[in-house]
Amino acid sequence: MPGTHPTPLSGPIPATIPLKPPPLAKVFVQVRFSPMARIVRDEFFADFQEALADEYPSALKEHELFLPAGPAAEPQRAELWRMRDQEDHWKLTLATAFVTLETDAYPGKDLFFQRLARVLEAVATHVEPRLVERVGVRYICRLEQEDDLVRLPELVRPEVVGVAAVPGAQPKLLLTQSQYPLEEHVWLVARWGIVPPNLMIDPGLPGPENGRSWILDVDVYEEVERPFDAEALRTQALRFSRLQYRFFRWAIEPAFLLRFGADPELVHRLEV
Repeated sequence: MPGTHPTPLSGPIPATIPLKPPPLAKVFVQVRFSPMARIVRDEFFADFQEALADEYPSALKEHELFLPAGPAAEPQRAELWRMRDQEDHWKLTLATAFVTLETDAYPGKDLFFQRLARVLEAVATHVEPRLVERVGVRYICRLEQEDDLVRLPELVRPEVVGVAAVPGAQPKLLLTQSQYPLEEHVWLVARWGIVPPNLMIDPGLPGPENGRSWILDVDVYEEVERPFDAEALRTQALRFSRLQYRFFRWAIEPAFLLRFGADPELVHRLEV
């Protein structure tokens, strides 16, 4: 059987095989909610900041330009708050209509979703949004070493590696994007392939300056209005992370797990 799991979009979720360290460039969770204009006021933000200051001691109000939908839309300015930990590995963004938690030092799902729970509780207590509009969980895996790119046909299943497996091929840009329905209102969007230096695949994730890289970017999300419930949202986000993991495990070969420090005994059980 190619890969390390038989199906990407349905069926059981495989048990986690820890990687040491996992080749994750970034992990995000974003919850969009009904707009709360008061969030941008300094006096309103103070209690929210205090609730999370031990983990995110740095806070700064920022302004961003965005382009609304429509052919004649004019750029508009949005205000938001960004909080960071001392080592700059964890970032929390609070805007008038969303909260995002992200990290480039993923500690595993247990610790990550414990942090998310504290963020959502602070939103529920101090922001008090009425409705959730979208919940999304996104994992970006990135291989940067040229030796790994040369080994892609060994590390990644054939359906994913594509023409990068052609002998002698060294594509500068080879990117595939697919969108799949998983459940009612739940979608998975996956992008994978080789990207050139300095290509920014996400505003918060610039590409490596030297050399090309390979990415597997998986986003699982739901767009349904429902009441804001911190514990229900944490549970939902955790479940989406498991749906993401099923796709990840389908996409990679046992050699990938071994390359990134998996227990050889656990990998061997996949092959028998």
